[in-house]
Amino acid sequence: MIGREYAISWIRGLLDDNRFYHSLRTEEMALLLAKRYHFNKMEKVSLAAILHDCAKTLPSGKALEKVRKYGIILDDVAIANPLLWHAVVGAKMVEVELGLHDEEIINAIRVHTTGDSNMSMLDKIIFIADKVEFGREYGGVDYLRELAWVDIDVAVMHSIKGTLQWVLYRKLHLHPSSVSTWNAVIDYVREC
Repeated sequence: MIGREYAISWIRGLLDDNRFYHSLRTEEMALLLAKRYHFNKMEKVSLAAILHDCAKTLPSGKALEKVRKYGIILDDVAIANPLLWHAVVGAKMVEVELGLHDEEIINAIRVHTTGDSNMSMLDKIIFIADKVEFGREYGGVDYLRELAWVDIDVAVMHSIKGTLQWVLYRKLHLHPSSVSTWNAVIDYVREC
């Protein structure tokens, strides 16, 4: 396992200042959420949060090169929306270029944008921390932050709901992973 300082120095060379400090704030929030939910794998939380956006500032041409180089298979929705590429490209970069082979961390990076129907606690922590870190300012973020402390699954549900509404409003394609995340979390929330 690589160390936190090494991860920070690696992403510092990849990200602009805004995205770099977002990653550090995401780590701060993720560690707070991990404590709240008694998730003891703090080193994994820290690394996944720091590294989650490592491919975010790649120009689409460079991201596409990495998609081809690593044999990443994009579904039709992702092909049409390059904004979704950074999660899957970043997960592969962490594995291949950084040499981190922890599947929990890699998966948390891979699903931090669209979610997944079978999210682990680490996946949920990174997914929500990314959306509610203290530098985020958008309509509804304060409410989502409050939900994050009460029930992380309800927070995931509200976050995905907001994403789906945003996508529908703009008449874009819904990503199948976001739909399956909604379906999984709504079933869980109904049972509670």
